[in-house]
Amino acid sequence: MASLVAGLLGLKTQMESIVVRLHDQEHCWEYAQYPKLESVWDEANRDVWNKMHHCILKRALKLGATLPATTTEPISAYQAAISDFNAIHEACQALYDIADRDDDYVTIALLAKVQRKVESWIAYLEGKLAQVTRAEQPGGEFLAEQY
Repeated sequence: MASLVAGLLGLKTQMESIVVRLHDQEHCWEYAQYPKLESVWDEANRDVWNKMHHCILKRALKLGATLPATTTEPISAYQAAISDFNAIHEACQALYDIADRDDDYVTIALLAKVQRKVESWIAYLEGKLAQVTRAEQPGGEFLAEQY
């Protein structure tokens, strides 16, 4: 069973890199103004992610797989997600200086838009983390479906 789980996880990882490549190619076609090709590659990307990747992942988990960088511990999961979004925010912030030196105001506006969305996620996740933390205090009750 262990080799089957390992194989399924390997297939999952392969699918993830294929999805990234398909998605990038889709946007390459979009930029080149090939809408028919863009549409086909978008469909392929979505099929791999939604119809293949998720099935493989669910089966691997059902067979006992554990995934790196994931946890069933809610506080740790929220903290990790907040950390991930903070990393995106910091990367955008670092790009501001470069875009500013290049007088690229379009990229500056794009980075600001991304940061606002990231800040929205951070605020949401911090609120949920506070709820989960309170629920895990003595007398609190954690119910996953509430968070």
